[in-house]
Amino acid sequence: MNIKTIQCPACGGNLNIENINQSLFYCQYCGAAVQLETDRNKGYDLEHGRLDARGEMADTILKGIEKIKPELIHNGNAD
Repeated sequence: MNIKTIQCPACGGNLNIENINQSLFYCQYCGAAVQLETDRNKGYDLEHGRLDARGEMADTILKGIEKIKPELIHNGNAD
């Protein structure tokens, strides 16, 4: 991993990188948490996004079922 000078996105202060295996740092000037993307956390972030998308899709499907449920019950097609 090639480390260059990294600046805090909140205040612009230089971040002290002491452990290159770490992906979460705190700015010594303003205290902001800074998440660095590394090969180690890329997969986690991608999987987390996939799980969020699946949850949103499930919510959308359930909302659709709730909308048509009274019609299905009225027509005698639902249990």
